[in-house]
Amino acid sequence: MKRRLEFGKMIVGRCRLLRRSRAIEWLHGYADVIDVIGGLRHRALFEVDIRRSVSEVSGSTMKKRIVALVLLSLFATMTVACPIDACTSRYRMERAFFGEPVGTRVERLRGYDLPDQYGIFRYGMDRREPPDAELADPIAERGNTAVPFLLEQLAGTPDDKTVDDVLLVFEAMARLKTYDVHRDMDLMSTLTSRVSGMKDAFWRTEATRTLESIEAISKQPATVR
Repeated sequence: MKRRLEFGKMIVGRCRLLRRSRAIEWLHGYADVIDVIGGLRHRALFEVDIRRSVSEVSGSTMKKRIVALVLLSLFATMTVACPIDACTSRYRMERAFFGEPVGTRVERLRGYDLPDQYGIFRYGMDRREPPDAELADPIAERGNTAVPFLLEQLAGTPDDKTVDDVLLVFEAMARLKTYDVHRDMDLMSTLTSRVSGMKDAFWRTEATRTLESIEAISKQPATVR
């Protein structure tokens, strides 16, 4: 672990030296690529320094591409060898959960309390590919007893992914007929308000579709499981 962190600091240091010498201009336009490789947007130890280095640059040359690809390869290798989450105690419960058989996930999740269910669900949606939306069901099965907890997640200024994920749980409630989400006008007003306040156009569109789905599902018969 110590060796990997030292390697990460060395790379960041190189980027800072390049920036001071103006050679960092080669890396302009590759911040979005860095985000994609290995899910690096979740690797907070490295993201800030790399973004600072990349954000100021300009230009488009073959040399820039070569340097960018070298850095991307290094970071991808580090991510595969030891993702930040896996090298620390953070998300230990979630990683242990997803380390067991896929086919038993929903049943196993029913054995957790609500906060842990929610944490595992969010981990499965936001940090794994493909996202595991089916894990919304054990939370949704709680019906009205889960509503106050879910509304707490939307208090203040929640990020777009939080709003989208919570909406998926309410959609599952509507589908499973464990709570009449659409008829709860106060709840629907809160959900609509949070969707309207979403900053990212893509997630706002997705959340709007989920709201529409909740309305459509409310008219359907109960799902037989």
